[in-house]
Amino acid sequence: MAIEDTKKLKVTTTLHYANALLDAGWTLIGSQDLVIEGDALTRYTLGWQKDGEPAHVDQTQW
Repeated sequence: MAIEDTKKLKVTTTLHYANALLDAGWTLIGSQDLVIEGDALTRYTLGWQKDGEPAHVDQTQW
């Protein structure tokens, strides 16, 4: 799907949450490796590109 088809975005630095969103039907739009105050992390941007309401994934379990 084209980026124009994205209806909602979510950004996370938690790998497990990103994978749960992918399992729920979200699409990985991009990822970016960052270093903040000496700590390395990856920021994942995911988009909902399907019809209907985005699938909800409870972020509190991560």
